[in-house]
Amino acid sequence: MRRSHVASRLGAGFDQALAFQQPISFQYSRHADPPYYNQHWGLGPNFEAEVATELSEFLRRFDSTHDGFWTAVLYGNVVGAIAIDGSTSDEGTRLRWFVVSPECQGCGLGQLLMSKAINFCRNSSFSQVYLWTFAGLIAARQIYEQFGFVLDEEYVDSQWGNSVTHQKLRLNLLSASNCNLYL
Repeated sequence: MRRSHVASRLGAGFDQALAFQQPISFQYSRHADPPYYNQHWGLGPNFEAEVATELSEFLRRFDSTHDGFWTAVLYGNVVGAIAIDGSTSDEGTRLRWFVVSPECQGCGLGQLLMSKAINFCRNSSFSQVYLWTFAGLIAARQIYEQFGFVLDEEYVDSQWGNSVTHQKLRLNLLSASNCNLYL
């Protein structure tokens, strides 16, 4: 979906109403992410604690030369977020905390956020990006696949309350087939 589709769904004045902010807006991921997953997936306090801990650690070491965190703000309300954790690790660069509020899902906002994150990775000369998700997040999975992410690993556990199938997806940014996606 292109920006014009988002604009038509959200109405007149979209260009003035939607803003992408960086560096960091802790507000959205902290408040919207865990309740959504608790309500829709039955993930309890262990999930909330893990999100809060990992996000806090990320914010403490945030370095804009290799990390990114964007929030989408519409009419003063945070309606989406995405982060790139470019800290050095054997696994590569990690895409994290990708969330779009329910009222904006299906508007193309997820693709806009993903474009910002992947373009940041390309501009930072990262060779690959990975993310962890779980089975059943169909709309997010479609966006990941549109951008060229492929399943790399999966396992089932119930560390967060309900049993979920964790999935690791990976994107090779050096692959010729991924060079012109949503630029």
